[in-house]
Order: sequence, then structure tokens, then C-alpha cells
Amino acid sequence: MKSSAQWLCYLSIRSLHLRTDIYDLSQPDSADGHRYLEEFSEELIRSKFSRSVAEHRDQGVRCKEMVLDFAGQNVSMANQWLHEFVFWAASLATSETRLQLLPAEWFRGSQGSKVLEVIDASVGVPWGAKESDGFGTHFADGYLQAVESVDRKALFESTMAGQNRLLLRFDPRLNSKRIAATRSQRIWAIVQDLAKNGEFSYVTERRQIFVLVRSSVGEEVAEALCVLLECQCSILRLVDLPQDQGLIEEMLIARYQTIIDVNQAVLILPFDLYDFKSQLQYQGTLLDHPHWEAFALMLAHFIARSAQSLVIHFFLHAQYLDVGDDVALISCEGPADQALAQRCLDPVMIHAIQYTSENFLEAGHASRRYYGLLWHHNSVYQSWEVEDFASKDFWGCLTCLAAKKGSSLQIQPMVAYMHVHERPAIDSVNLWHHLLEKRMPPSLIGVNLLVSMPGSGQSYVRFMLELMTGRPTLGVETYYSTKGRSLGDCFPEMGVNRSAEPILWVAHSFFEAKKLVQVPLLKSLVLILRNYASLWLRLKFSPLDTLDDELRHFVEEYLAVLPEQGDEVIIYHEDLRAAEGTLPQDLLTLWDISNLQHDDASRAARIGDLRKIAQSCNESDETCESAACRNIKVVYGKSTHPQRSAPKHIPLENLPEILRLEELLCERRPQAVNSFLLRDAWGSGRLRYCTAEGTAVFADDAMEKKLQME
Repeated sequence: MKSSAQWLCYLSIRSLHLRTDIYDLSQPDSADGHRYLEEFSEELIRSKFSRSVAEHRDQGVRCKEMVLDFAGQNVSMANQWLHEFVFWAASLATSETRLQLLPAEWFRGSQGSKVLEVIDASVGVPWGAKESDGFGTHFADGYLQAVESVDRKALFESTMAGQNRLLLRFDPRLNSKRIAATRSQRIWAIVQDLAKNGEFSYVTERRQIFVLVRSSVGEEVAEALCVLLECQCSILRLVDLPQDQGLIEEMLIARYQTIIDVNQAVLILPFDLYDFKSQLQYQGTLLDHPHWEAFALMLAHFIARSAQSLVIHFFLHAQYLDVGDDVALISCEGPADQALAQRCLDPVMIHAIQYTSENFLEAGHASRRYYGLLWHHNSVYQSWEVEDFASKDFWGCLTCLAAKKGSSLQIQPMVAYMHVHERPAIDSVNLWHHLLEKRMPPSLIGVNLLVSMPGSGQSYVRFMLELMTGRPTLGVETYYSTKGRSLGDCFPEMGVNRSAEPILWVAHSFFEAKKLVQVPLLKSLVLILRNYASLWLRLKFSPLDTLDDELRHFVEEYLAVLPEQGDEVIIYHEDLRAAEGTLPQDLLTLWDISNLQHDDASRAARIGDLRKIAQSCNESDETCESAACRNIKVVYGKSTHPQRSAPKHIPLENLPEILRLEELLCERRPQAVNSFLLRDAWGSGRLRYCTAEGTAVFADDAMEKKLQME
């Protein structure tokens, strides 16, 4: 692509057009002379638009003329998307870029002034230089300089390649005169804010706790807090720790093992000045990282798991439904209404977390990865009001001003209470190394994903794929546990190139998958479905409360695998059994596997490989893929594992609970049951359909209704 400002650019909420020919910018659908065109669907607009613009900027694209088409956007009130739309457009502009705003009628007269006021409120400062008629002709020099001054590498890392939201805020307090109160006054004010949270005071008062802090500011807060709450505190400064996880854990065991064994809570405090560029002692430490909190949470988990104590994490918070994801907040000197050089600090993470129901929590992509080790149904995320919060920049939010008029974005403190339970399989070593190497959490974009409940045939698909392609398959839990490794790691005789790009990622629930995956950004999504009655009899436990409660819990897990997007490929367990030694043709085509793998000789050879593995593998070895070994032994060897297998036929004594199971399935998602689960020999064999209201209609009911009609 050409560099310099020679491009003619059209940007809208739906598409990006770049051309080098003279054409009518106000008619973007014209096919004449366009050189680049990308269109965005509803699901991809927020994440793919920013990545696409960033890629073209890095390739040298700058626009001589630019059309910004706001059609389809909400311009009645300030909002986050208007802010990002203008920022990314300015990334392709220069001071010479001529700007045109569409639809033209929106920007005429008094209505045009109101629309521009809304966009200005979203951006935070005047961003377009206007002529006498009020119509923007180019980007304001001050705003353009601020956009250019942002560290693009830090922006890429903090937004996780555009998956997290971006917020550029301007504040004159960033100059050297911004701190009016003394350091001790501000620290005491923060301690008072924390102490006002009654639940926090209750769970920490007079306890033995560890406190993880960033540096000296957080250390002073921790010392004052521990005196106030009469706690016995062990304070660890993250800035003093090495980057090697193993060295840190060895140091903690050597110095603090006795305290760790009786510790009751681990507290993470975010307080600091957050100006890395002026503090050389930060460089090369864990704090010189856009996702330092992820390291802190892994260390907190390591300390807390020994005594199964509580992890308490304070952080900056925004409502998820207001911003749509976690936010990378960039603070700049301002206002940006003058042609002066702007100073912008590296991004600070604002976690977007919100309860959407009493028990269901929605969180941004970074937060899901941060809390992957600790995310549990009994965790509690609690925000609270802090008086004069905007002035307390030691929280790390240097420009947390009150929301602009008409804006719904509010930044507040939040605390997470997370219970740690000892589970031998938990292991964060892969996550730690990925963070250090890539400087962002793992994110599975453009990959193949397979989701199924345990016992549905996932292990078989993985064995076939790795034998056919020589490439690994991985479980999404590989970043949080010892599980999820390539089968080739456990069974070297398969000849898998373990360093190759994984051909498939797998998960046993969307809850786990969404810790790493954005479903709209997948290359493909495959769901394996198996007879719900068979899986129920395989997985059910002795009832803890009542059988009905246990059935309802199973229904929630089972339905969580059923499709909702419409682009999934559905494979049934029976299809896998019929394709012994290979995979169903739909999967071979989807994953671009040669049909040569389908011949009888190749199939027989792979079946022989599975028999050998079944004879030699150890189904009790929890350090490797013991579940895959057990599953293959059930079919091609002899399993002695206590885990029951799914029965081929439903015992008569279990029929009443299967009928109740079908009633609950219809009650929860009748349309999905009608579309995917009404199959021969599934369930009780009596379910005919679900009504739109969620009532299960059985064969006996249907016959009775027919007789009544006659």
C-alpha cells in the first residue's frame, strides 16, 4: 500500500473503504476504483474495526480526504462507540486531511450543532476544526497530536489487539501542579475509603493477611490499613519481585511458609502514581506490564490455596453494559484544543463487570482471563460509592473525572471476594509465560473450537485429528491447569509436532471457553451432542438436596452446549461412532483435511494406533490426559476406572427421572429441544415435541389428544 496522505478513505459503522483514485467520497458503494473494502457485521464491529484500522495505519495508510459516516450510530447522547470511532479515524489522518461528515443533513444548522456537541462530549474535547458555518473540515491539531502521541505498542497490548475498549481522557491535572493535598493526606483518604466498605472491614479485621502492593505508595496504604483494622500483615511489593514465577514461589515458601499455612486472606491493592516513563525503577519489573494485575492474581492464588483462604482484589470498575468490555484508559494532558504537544501516559485497565441477574455475572475479555484461576459461582464483585473519587489519583485513575453530561460511563472502585479451593490440577505456569512473552493474556482469535459435554466423543475427535494431521489439539484449560495438553504430549508414539499451530481448541463448556474465546471471532465452531439420557446416567451423583435440583443443574450444563449463534456445525455422537477410524465428512471439509485420510487402509491403521495406546496408557495418571486414556480404553481396551460409562440403553428403573429431565429441557429451551434433540432412541423415546410455552408433549399425551379430537 502507498504511504503518505494519498488515500481517499470512507469509514462507517459497517465498512471501511480505502482508495487511491478520484471518486465521489459520499457514494462509498460505487465499485469504481476501490482498492480495499472490508465490511463488519454487528458482532465484529467493535473488535474488528479497530484492529483493521490499526493494521492499515501500521502499513503507512494516511488519508488525503476522509468521509466519516455516522449513519447507524446513536448521536442522541454521548457514548463510548462515538469516542472510539473518532479516535481510530484520526489514526489515519494528518493535519492536511480534508474531512467530510455524513449524513450531510445531520450536520446542518442547529441540528448539526447539537450532533457535534454530542460527539464532542463522547470524545471529551473538541476534535474537529470548524469553519464559520460550523462544519468540520479537518481534525483539530491538539486532538490529532494527542492521538499521535499514544504509544501504539502499549495500546495494542492493553487492548489485547483491539478486544478491550479504549478511552482517551484529557485532564490539566497531569501537569506537575496537579497534587494539591500532601501525600500522607491522600493515603489516609484512601484508607478511609476502604474502611467505609463494611464487608471488607468485617472479613479482614484482626486477621492474618498478605497484602500485595505495587510499590511504596501502596505499601504506605497497606501499613495504615493494617493498623486501622488491627491485622497481622505481610506486605509484598510487586516491584521488588523477579519476573520468574518459579523463583517467586521458591522465595515465598522459604520466607513465609509458616505464615502461608495459617493465612486467612490475600489482599491486592492497586495504588500508585502510574507514571512509568518517569520512574526508571519500574522498568523490567512486573509493573512494567499492561496486565500486571494478572500476575498479582496468580501470586495471590498461590499464597491463598494452601490454607484455602480468601483473595480480595481492589480495582477500578465500570458498568459492563455501559462500555461493552474492559477499558484501557489513557490519560493525556489537556484540554486538547490548542496546537501543543500532548503528553499521554500508558493505559490503565478499567474492569467492566456487572451482575446481569442475581447470580449471573458479565465481564470483559481481560477480566475473564485475569480471574480464570479464581472464577467461581460463589465469588462476589461489589462496587461502592467513594466521596470525591475523581480527585484521588493514587487509585491509578489519573483522570477519573465525573462523567460528562449525557454520558453513562462512570468509573468507581470495586472489590472482588474470591474463595480459593485446593485443586491439584490447577497450574498457571502456561498463563504466566504467555503473559511475559506476549505482554497480553492469551486470546483465541480465528481458531477452530469444539465444545461438548464430557463423554460425548471429544477425546476421539482429538485422537483422530492429531493422528491425521500431526498437529496438536489443546484444551482451553491449558492456561489454568495441568489439563488441556496435546494428546501428543502424553502419547509420543502418535508422532505429533507439538510446536505446530494447534489445529483445534476444545472445551467442555462455553463458560470455560469464553475465558479465552470471542465466539464471533472464531474460524469455526463445532458442537458435539449426545443423548442427554445417556450423559445423565453417566454423570449423575448422589443427590445433595433433591433429585430435581440435581436434574436442573444437569439441564443447565447440557443446554449450555446447545447452539445459539446459528453458525455452528452440529455433530452427533452417533456420527462419530459411524466414522470409526476417521471423522465425519463435514468435519474433514470444515478443517480442510485431505480425503485421502478417509480410505480403508488409513482408517484401519488409526484404529490399530488407538488399540496400542489403550493397552499402554495409564488412566489414573492425572499429570497427563487420563480422561482421554480412559475413554479410549472403554472402546479399545479394558477400563478399571470407577467413572461409569454412558449406557447404550436406558434401564427401566431410570425412566421416571428421564421423563422429568425432558420436562425440564422443554421448560428451559423448547425451541432448541425441538430443533436438535428429538432423535430416534434418545431420552425416554416418548418425547414428541415441546410447546412454545415450554410444556413437554409425550407420545401418550399426543394419542390422548387425538382421541379427544375424534
